[in-house]
Amino acid sequence: MAREKRQHVTRTSSHGPQPPTGSPLAGAAPSLTGRLIRGGGWVLLGRAVALPVGLLQAMLLARVLVPADVGAYFLAISLIIPLAIVSQLGLSRPLVKLVASALAMERPNAARHAIRVAIPTTLIVGGLLALGVADGPGRWLTSLLQDGERLRAALPILALMGLSFALIDLMAETLRGFHDLRAASAFGDFLVQRLLLVLALAVLWLLAWPAEVGDVLVLALLTALAVLALAAWLVRRQLRALPRHGATFGTGEVLRHGAPFLLVRLNVWVTAGADLWLLGIFRPPEEVAVYGAASRMALLAGIPLMVCNAVLAPTIADLYSRRQIGRLEKVVRAAATMAAAPSALVVLMFVLFGDRLLGLLFTDAYRAGYPVAVCLALGQWVNVAFGSCAVSLTMTGHQRDVMIASTVTAAATIVGFYVAAPYGTLAVAGVVSASLVLYNVIVSVIARRRLGIRTWTTLSLDAFRRFATELRRALGRPA
Repeated sequence: MAREKRQHVTRTSSHGPQPPTGSPLAGAAPSLTGRLIRGGGWVLLGRAVALPVGLLQAMLLARVLVPADVGAYFLAISLIIPLAIVSQLGLSRPLVKLVASALAMERPNAARHAIRVAIPTTLIVGGLLALGVADGPGRWLTSLLQDGERLRAALPILALMGLSFALIDLMAETLRGFHDLRAASAFGDFLVQRLLLVLALAVLWLLAWPAEVGDVLVLALLTALAVLALAAWLVRRQLRALPRHGATFGTGEVLRHGAPFLLVRLNVWVTAGADLWLLGIFRPPEEVAVYGAASRMALLAGIPLMVCNAVLAPTIADLYSRRQIGRLEKVVRAAATMAAAPSALVVLMFVLFGDRLLGLLFTDAYRAGYPVAVCLALGQWVNVAFGSCAVSLTMTGHQRDVMIASTVTAAATIVGFYVAAPYGTLAVAGVVSASLVLYNVIVSVIARRRLGIRTWTTLSLDAFRRFATELRRALGRPA
């Protein structure tokens, strides 16, 4: 009996008291390394699938709708995205940190309060914006477009879509804060909503249904509402499992976290989404459709960097915290070289076969977008070749520098759009690519000064081997 008692005491003292199974505060679940590997896999899968799904969606749109309606749909999305961003007041990204840190400090009431501030705030602000878009301000915006009548009747749908998208993104980041990376990856970048819309468009195409842009927008809204209901159910389940103890955040403290992220996300939209709206003001919707199709195809050249950033983010934070700056630079630069190689192959494919690809993927009416696709793909390659400069700064506590760089770039881009838009799609594509170059130059110089590292590609043949070796070391595995 004494021996059995000693064994029991040893087991209890070595493992400590175990939290309830399934509790959000259960920190003794799988190992951190295993969780990072599994979670990173879901993040990589979500990021790697989102862009091809968006391309497939554009392909089906080109077969279901006439070019003018395709252009109207692209313009609608370019209005919905900033509406969703402003509705959140920048709270979606900070919510990840607030929820995760509150759970780590065993303050479940703080996590619950942060969510209960962010969701009602988004509902109130988004609802007010939706009312404006559905009536006077929305009608004024569509009056600026050359063919705004196609969207004017759909303004209430666009208003509801903007609010739905804001809430879906907020739910996805909330689930990320709960470390449910599988669900967060599914809802992030509106992946599930895009997949459902692709299925609906495929049915319309196979049935040869005579659809118009308003019909597709209704389908997009219905799929968004279905995804929102599922995401809200998952968040509610997480909230119900939270214990009720610990101090809370102040409401003002939660809201203050959103302002810098709101500015950064609006700046990103200016450089990556305002081009379509400017073209809609100065050019006919058919040209907007061609530009939108070419830009979605060109985004494929940027996938390698997105994948590298998802893998590198925790490694950068870890190496910087241990002040291993030399190894950090080697990892980042080798990753940039690894990403630049396949990106260059994509650009070369566009240069050689871009017009044929546009005709094959979208129909012959979109072959005119060949120069736009090549120009935008070259800009994406430059972005890839500069490496993870922005991620290196944000993961080491220099978010303010990234915000300043994005603001300067957005201001220059707006001026460039205003000058270039009357001259057509290729001129606007040139401004987009130039803005990517400007942003990366500014951010890489800041990274060099703040962190003492270079992030751009090394153009060396052994970069692949060095990247694999350094990444294994960073993960604590034998090289």
